[in-house]
Amino acid sequence: KLSTCLAAALPSDACVRGFIQSYGLKVFRQSPTPEQENRFAELYNAVRDTGASASVAIQFVIEALLRSPAFLFREEVGVVVGTGRPLSANELAAALAATLTRHAPDSQLTAKAADATLTQSDILKAEVQRILDLPQARQTTVEFFKEWLRIKDLEQSEKDLTAYPFFNSALKSAMLEETSTLI
Repeated sequence: KLSTCLAAALPSDACVRGFIQSYGLKVFRQSPTPEQENRFAELYNAVRDTGASASVAIQFVIEALLRSPAFLFREEVGVVVGTGRPLSANELAAALAATLTRHAPDSQLTAKAADATLTQSDILKAEVQRILDLPQARQTTVEFFKEWLRIKDLEQSEKDLTAYPFFNSALKSAMLEETSTLI
């Protein structure tokens, strides 16, 4: 179900690496680094060398991907440039997507990270604007402000009706709606 070429008795190295890249992107929320890809491909080959089937070897790779720290944590190591260490294009794509949509980078953002054009300021600005126009980015922004302003639980809030006689469920809904619309 995850990759049609893996159904072959002896999947090619390109098939296995393609799977590691595509599934790794989903699991890590950014493309696996060449070092990570090599490590998982070596694991696949080591399991196959024991006489295990391709499906068992892929199972080991999937388990290793899910046990990797990159599954739980978004890694930001950066690349050495002079005395600094700016984010790599893949790390930048993952950070943008996570911050603005709480999802993995979409195919357009992934493509710009793959060819490293995302690090160019004009393309980066255009991608940020494109992502901000997505419905999930709008929802993420609204949720951020609801949490920041501590109004996300307003529906469950209760006030002393003698001090606040107009505080009812209709007012709570109106307050939430007005704030969400403003945001």
